[in-house]
Amino acid sequence: LQTDVEEVTDGGTNKNDAATVKTERMRDVNAKELERRVWGGFKKYRKTLLAKRGKDRSYWSAVEKYKERLTDEIDIQFLDMVLAAAGQVDLADDITKLSLVEHKINEHKPDPAYYTSVPGVGYGNAAAKYAAPLVAHKVQLNSKVTEIDYSNPSSALVSFTTNDEEESRVHAKTVLVTASLDVLKAGNIKFTPRLPHWKQEAIDGMGFGTMNKCVLIWNDPSAAIWPDAKEWIELLPPKDENSGKWTTFWNPTKYKGIPILVGFVGGENARSMETQTDEEILDDVMINLNLVCRRSYV
Repeated sequence: LQTDVEEVTDGGTNKNDAATVKTERMRDVNAKELERRVWGGFKKYRKTLLAKRGKDRSYWSAVEKYKERLTDEIDIQFLDMVLAAAGQVDLADDITKLSLVEHKINEHKPDPAYYTSVPGVGYGNAAAKYAAPLVAHKVQLNSKVTEIDYSNPSSALVSFTTNDEEESRVHAKTVLVTASLDVLKAGNIKFTPRLPHWKQEAIDGMGFGTMNKCVLIWNDPSAAIWPDAKEWIELLPPKDENSGKWTTFWNPTKYKGIPILVGFVGGENARSMETQTDEEILDDVMINLNLVCRRSYV
């Protein structure tokens, strides 16, 4: 959980004037105590519910019940922030759709960002570099798999087309299917024999999340007034229609060498964002970013 938290202490009345809302940096020790007390308390509450072995319930219903125990407004805002950040960054959707039994939120260790954050690398480039020695002879690009026949226990037959030309076939001892969920749900690949019922049921029952990012880059090094050592910056907003929207920022500045912040938005907020223009999105992002940095970038 991020310890660089912006605490909203006073709400302004003019929604168009971000400066009317005062913010202050929460000390790390206070943020860690807040995490221990509020989020740690919810994890214990979740374990208690699961131990009863009753009917599964939504994550959201458990959260709402737990909130009844909280009396401090900051505690409630902190819990909302954790769940909003988890929805945006971890799950790319709203937690109202999650099972309390099947999901653990905010209980994983973050990936080491330095592997993919240096200029010229990134996930795509890292994968391409690793695969380069194999592409010439082992990897067939621009190919569409149409059927996988695994009826022979010792060898599978894979049918595919390349650049929409005539169909080709190849035998393989093992087939690892990494097609997207949408391709599997649409039945674009024929499996012979059909996939087991339990596996097809899982494919049909899975859904999609939506997550979008807004990458902000400044050419002026003095623009980075946020703490360099903090990779994640969170804003605790008052409870309103914008709470949880553009409140999670990733800070890869020390890896890139220039001031950069990446804002995240997920679920219904992300789907709504896709109807906005770039200018409208930037306006929304900058309202909260100005609160985080206590300075106007407009």
